[in-house]
Amino acid sequence: MKSPLVATDPNSVQNPYPYQLIGSLSEEEYQALKRDIAKRGVLVPVEMDEDGVTLDGHHRIQAWNELRHEGIKIPDYPRIVRVGMSEAEKRTHARALNILRRQLTSERKRELIAQQLLETPEISDRQIAKSLGVSPTTVGTTRRSLDYDQLSKMDTSLGADGKIYPRRSTSVFAKNAGEAQRAIAAIASADVLPQKFLDVKRVERIAREQRSSPETIPITMTVNDGVDIRCGDFTHVLADIENESVSLILTDPPYSIDHMHLWGKLSDFCDEKLKPGGMLLAYSGQFYLPDVMAALGKHLEYVWTISVVGRGPKTLVHARRIYSKWKPILVYCKPPFKRDAWIDDLFQGEGPEKSEHSWQQALSEALHFVETFSASGDIVVDPFLGSGTNAVACVRLGRAFIGCDIEQIAVQKSIDRIEIEIAEMR
Repeated sequence: MKSPLVATDPNSVQNPYPYQLIGSLSEEEYQALKRDIAKRGVLVPVEMDEDGVTLDGHHRIQAWNELRHEGIKIPDYPRIVRVGMSEAEKRTHARALNILRRQLTSERKRELIAQQLLETPEISDRQIAKSLGVSPTTVGTTRRSLDYDQLSKMDTSLGADGKIYPRRSTSVFAKNAGEAQRAIAAIASADVLPQKFLDVKRVERIAREQRSSPETIPITMTVNDGVDIRCGDFTHVLADIENESVSLILTDPPYSIDHMHLWGKLSDFCDEKLKPGGMLLAYSGQFYLPDVMAALGKHLEYVWTISVVGRGPKTLVHARRIYSKWKPILVYCKPPFKRDAWIDDLFQGEGPEKSEHSWQQALSEALHFVETFSASGDIVVDPFLGSGTNAVACVRLGRAFIGCDIEQIAVQKSIDRIEIEIAEMR
């Protein structure tokens, strides 16, 4: 069947597709798109705003829905959530994508350019040409063909200095509908987002941190005599741990550039709380590894790097064009380093476990490292608790555990997991 999408007045409240500005594909074009999606899935992400309204990809969504209804098994389509764009910017973006991607006639291109001119007549031909991916000459020709009265009645958008400034926006990539819903929820709860391309995990982390203040009243929840779970910033809620009493700090801090300051704080914390010879094992990303190591080296002695090789899909590091299949665990100690047993620096992981938390590490890894780097009765600490995987490992292996997280939901999940673990061991 032919696509029923129709371009209507984008300002009409009755318009169900406010950013479908160019009209329907032809029957031939639509069926070709549908056959391609049936064969290869949706390759170009659907774009939406922070309210979940589709900016680009209406035909892809329709074809995908029809194929699923016909019983054809295809994976969910990827999404990009665009945040902070004005209505005019959303329409400009939708036009630019259509001009770049579709094989349009000169007449159809001029139709889109005319729409843009009517919305932003004060912007120069060169600026509009750049935003839409066409030539300034084409924009100028289209401008001259429009009625002057139409252009002069349009509102302008000028800065305080009389100049036009494009508003930068945030974009979030989501692999499927679930991630898109998580992204929209996190965006709604965040006060400020960096104006760049983000993934869902990073948006969620930023939103959690903005909801939590360093002045948060410490919440200590004792699960049993050997496990303490706390809610808040580790520099505050773990400050009462006795100095030089901890044998192992095993943790997984956030890796992004926005969180580099945490590594210096972690180094200070380890210097204060670890016993002489006590160990820090910290998961890290590779992108900012030199900065991480410099921060940890402020107080601690570098020992080694353990490679955890995953069995799940490779991580695509777009900025470096790298397929990453392993993750480093940095091993540091509070001097002096003293160890009799040998350490294997390669660990074969069992793949991702994300049932409780989006940044969750595998329990098998936690069991291995807790057993290797601590002894029964030792105190193990995790300042970035997440879903409590390290706490569960300590319960199984008979270690005392103290951990915290800034997100109360994560803290409650950890307590629930630990209580289940204790009950099953009885």
